[in-house]
Amino acid sequence: SSVHDLIRFAAFNLKAHRGDQRAILSDAQIDATHAAPNGKSGYALGFSVGERSGYKMVSHGGDMPGVATQMIMFPAEGVAIVVLAHSMRHDMVARISDAVAASVLPNWKSRSGPAPSLLADKPFVPAPEIVGTWSGRIVRPEGDLPLTVQIGAD
Repeated sequence: SSVHDLIRFAAFNLKAHRGDQRAILSDAQIDATHAAPNGKSGYALGFSVGERSGYKMVSHGGDMPGVATQMIMFPAEGVAIVVLAHSMRHDMVARISDAVAASVLPNWKSRSGPAPSLLADKPFVPAPEIVGTWSGRIVRPEGDLPLTVQIGAD
């Protein structure tokens, strides 16, 4: 996914209705996907839900070899923050998200230490088991699309 795609997804979750899109969930249904089982914090329908600095946060993040991501939404403020990085440094992504939140939310209390370095501590080296040529197809209603991905050791 791209930052653009994730921001559009976040806008949907923030109920920013667009004229060029057909509603697929009601506002009440969107709210239900952001509700933790205990009503305050925890894991909702695909999202972590909690509160920080007086703001309700709805978020999801992840990482895998070579990438780290985070999407944080503040529904009452209509604010979404998306950070994608070609790095395994999830701490860096969290600190960038924290710095952005501090710049747009007046009561945000930053947990950040020193400014994050945008350079990884060491270069990404793919695991030997993923090096090679991978072929397959993307199945689409318009017809299959052949796909070949080559991953080098470098």
